[in-house]
Amino acid sequence: MARAETYDGAKLRFVGACAAIAGGLAIAGSLDRTTGGVIVLCGWIAGVATLHRLGRAGSDRTSDRAKKSVAPAPEAEAEPEPPRSDVRAKDDDADVGA
Repeated sequence: MARAETYDGAKLRFVGACAAIAGGLAIAGSLDRTTGGVIVLCGWIAGVATLHRLGRAGSDRTSDRAKKSVAPAPEAEAEPEPPRSDVRAKDDDADVGA
């Protein structure tokens, strides 16, 4: 259950990072360009870090789900080898004239 909480927490942090980017853009456009730029940069850094964490938590969740729902794969049968074309065998055959 801890992995589901990690995944939900990562989603919440990602939404926060997106809000920081949007807020930084609003501040940069209306009040102070430098302050808004710093907030946007922090939002991008938080967004990239959160996407990394979200991807890892999601892959853990997917692998747990796959372990529960996927039946073991049957063993694959070996494919028969194709017949070999042996030139010497044709030379030994009486029906083949050269």
